[in-house]
Amino acid sequence: MPEVLIIEDESVIREAVERLLSRNGLQTTGVESVEKALAIGPLTDYDLILADVRLPGRSGLDIIAQAGRVPVVIMTSYASVDAAVEAMRRGAIDYIAKPFDNETLRLSVESAIIPQSSDALPAPSRATTPPHALIAECPAMQAVCTSLKTLAASEQAVWLVGEPGSGQSRLTRMLHHYSPRARKPLITVRSAAIPAEQVETAILGRKGLLDAARGGSLFIDAIDKLPLTVQAQLARALPAGTRVCASAPGTIDELSQANRLEPTLRDALSPATVRLPALRERGEDILSLANDLLLKAGKRFNRPAQRFSEAAEDYIRHNPWPGNIIELKNVIERAVINTDTAAIDRADLAPETRAAAAPALNLSLAEYFQAFVRAHEAELTETELARRLGLSRKALWERRQKFGLERQRQAG
Repeated sequence: MPEVLIIEDESVIREAVERLLSRNGLQTTGVESVEKALAIGPLTDYDLILADVRLPGRSGLDIIAQAGRVPVVIMTSYASVDAAVEAMRRGAIDYIAKPFDNETLRLSVESAIIPQSSDALPAPSRATTPPHALIAECPAMQAVCTSLKTLAASEQAVWLVGEPGSGQSRLTRMLHHYSPRARKPLITVRSAAIPAEQVETAILGRKGLLDAARGGSLFIDAIDKLPLTVQAQLARALPAGTRVCASAPGTIDELSQANRLEPTLRDALSPATVRLPALRERGEDILSLANDLLLKAGKRFNRPAQRFSEAAEDYIRHNPWPGNIIELKNVIERAVINTDTAAIDRADLAPETRAAAAPALNLSLAEYFQAFVRAHEAELTETELARRLGLSRKALWERRQKFGLERQRQAG
């Protein structure tokens, strides 16, 4: 089972993240500083590091250089767009803005961990492995691989269409890895994670994300969530030699008709569209993926060789898998851990285990804000509270009024 190291000094946030990830089938270890993270053992023991920027002692950004090949996702406050840009420059694979919602966190963590599964992008040291090493027996995935081989060597922008968990981030990494720009940066823009008032500066400003991607690859996740004015400026600012990949829930034509895609950006990108099939659409790939995941899970947890019963195979083929590959992976790993017999049966792949693919803890932005304020207002001034939340004092006051959070006065 993948293990995530969480470095966060605020116990309210750290414990909430630990609960959410645990309920999504991940093991977690939580510490409050970089120093403690380095003291508890090798960072290579973890599959992912999730670190806040502002920590007691050393900055969370310092863990990136220490992590080696372990992927790092940085958590920043809404006011710390500069920190997000710096994190990507240093080699973090993603960033999420606090306060965050469950889906944003879950998708970021999944996209960071999925590459270790069967559909993974091979590690850089295995550069001789061809792109078509993916499990791709179904026609839809064969088409993806054909597109991948053609596009990897080109400069053409790429438009990725697919359900969450079907591999947009993974395919972007693969395109970058096999392109002539592989040694240049791959920078991710999480459109939904950047506050509207900071989008322009974060992406287009001096030392912004676009500048950080120069000569490499720029992945714009949920490009349709960028304001049309920013899309227009982006179209004019795209530097030569930088590959742009964009993901969205719909095609270019669909978004254009819905007025969610700026025509000048559409024309500037002139992208090739690659549709990633959902897992349920991949036919016999599903069982091949499942068997490969079963083999990897057995080795990972040092378990005797196991196989699926006919009933289990039938279940795997016909289950809709709304969480796609990550859901299949979680269900199989749980079955391996909890099954002592040589054959894994349908009952071992119980439907209730699929709840791991959906967030069970609803830490909404409003709930996060209220919990944080109540937990810290006794020892922090309003100025300190506002700084920790990445807000101005005026914005903090306005949110207190909105949620009816009068400051509690100390007795005596």
